[in-house]
Amino acid sequence: MVSLEEAVRSAVEQGHAELTRLDDITDDLVGAFAQGQRVAPSSSGLITRLDDFARGFPAGLRRHLDRERESLGSFNIAFFGRSGVGKSTLLSVFGRLDGEYVSPWGASDWTTEARPIEWRDCRLFDTPGINGWGRTESRDVLEDRARNAVEIADIVLLCFDSLNQQAMEFEKIAAWVRDHGKPAVAVLNVRNARWRHPAKVPEARRRNLSESVRQHADNIRTQFVQIGLPDTPVVAIHSRRALFARAATPFRGPAQEGFHHEREEFGKDYLDRWSNFGTLERLIVASIAEGGAELRLTALREDIRSRCRRGVGELEDLAVEIEQEVESLEREVESLFAVLGYPEDTERAEWLHDAALSADLVDVSEQARGRPYTPPVNGALDRFVRHLAASHFAGCRRQAKANVDDLIRRAFEAGPRQSRQVMPSRAKGRVLSRA
Repeated sequence: MVSLEEAVRSAVEQGHAELTRLDDITDDLVGAFAQGQRVAPSSSGLITRLDDFARGFPAGLRRHLDRERESLGSFNIAFFGRSGVGKSTLLSVFGRLDGEYVSPWGASDWTTEARPIEWRDCRLFDTPGINGWGRTESRDVLEDRARNAVEIADIVLLCFDSLNQQAMEFEKIAAWVRDHGKPAVAVLNVRNARWRHPAKVPEARRRNLSESVRQHADNIRTQFVQIGLPDTPVVAIHSRRALFARAATPFRGPAQEGFHHEREEFGKDYLDRWSNFGTLERLIVASIAEGGAELRLTALREDIRSRCRRGVGELEDLAVEIEQEVESLEREVESLFAVLGYPEDTERAEWLHDAALSADLVDVSEQARGRPYTPPVNGALDRFVRHLAASHFAGCRRQAKANVDDLIRRAFEAGPRQSRQVMPSRAKGRVLSRA
């Protein structure tokens, strides 16, 4: 059978491989955005927002992958439960620690902050007892750290003991577990030193003790249904016996005399077998083998997809706003051309040439919109000025024509000889031409 260490190592290797693949995708995305970035600054606030997005989105995705690299670089187990139920003992069993981390049995609130313990390819997150949140730090701070532990955990262990099975206290944690789709296991730490101890307890008596433990487990299952975790498995263990079996030496935990005595009397294999810790270990191995490893990768992929979908939505919103601004600017340009007239080549070369783009701005605009502007070369302003000039000079023109007509009349009345004196030479030319 695959050991826990081997299963964890395989899951971590898969995580590294997935991160490499996502790194390559992100690199392609960064390159695509870099190609589309403008060199020259834009006066448009929307284009500035687009440029900021093109720089910020891939960089944010990269930072997120770097944070996930830390999580996927290890297999993460989070421990939750009331003070004194044996979380630190259980964590020390997993990590095969020397017992120094374990609180004196009977003491409460030994753990005062959420912190990870490194063990080979694992990170084990111990958390303060949920009944003691807020004793040394604000409850909001500890809840935030606890939620973060659930978010990055690959499996969540909800710890009880045979003196307390208040699963309703886990209601908030259960909501986090559901929100993040994390697998959870309930661990029942049996306090009775004679439970599963065939060397000291006859079989009939052991059956009675097991029945009591079974009732505790059923109570936990019933309450888990009420907080929305109906399929959570419950595993009963004797955490102290498991610690005595697996702790590193020299042992620095509580009850050092009992540790040495039980190891000498019963041996590590006996203590390990009858602690039932192996059942919990096999359950975690099965969880990893039957989808737990893929679950962590699926969660990462879905998170990346969610971030990309949000990015696509932001780009689509920007595209709509930019399209509206473009249409407004096009109407403004058409309006200006209608007033001023469609610019001729000499005018465009002098006034509408962009040195940064090495292009005619009218050509750029027409290519972008897919059709030319249609106003005539002589715009409304030209026609208006001509009409205005004509209206202003109409009186002068009428007077000039009246004067010419008067001169012609007087010339005819005076006769040919005197008409030479009456009519200026230019007027005579006009008269003859009109004649």
